[in-house]
Amino acid sequence: MEEKKISWFELYPKNKQPELKEIDEYIANPLWGELKEHIEENYNSAPESGYSRCSGAPGWNLKYKKGGKALCTIYPDDGFFTCLISVSPAMEQAFEGLYPTFSEHIRELYDATQPSKMGRWLMIKVTNENILNDAKT
Repeated sequence: MEEKKISWFELYPKNKQPELKEIDEYIANPLWGELKEHIEENYNSAPESGYSRCSGAPGWNLKYKKGGKALCTIYPDDGFFTCLISVSPAMEQAFEGLYPTFSEHIRELYDATQPSKMGRWLMIKVTNENILNDAKT
């Protein structure tokens, strides 16, 4: 019988904030280290821990910001992570200029995400190097 893994949300409820080391251990994926290094080196940004009650991705997450604006939000998962990137209406033209350079996965995700007044919120499951490179871009 396969052992059921404890979800991130169950492991770290609202009253139990994880340390960065615990987040690293839960994700346990070298792609996470690559993204952290990329953000810290290129944007001089450190993660801010926050708790979300959002039904789509509840629990503790990490937000990276530059100049008060969000770069991305990281949602830990067992063996991988999800990177939320918001493409604001002001950034849409630049994103669409890069569109042909993105992997098919990101293009499909973008096309399937409904635009709103706040833009498109791309929940990118980072599971391989190509997707990581798209998230970096």
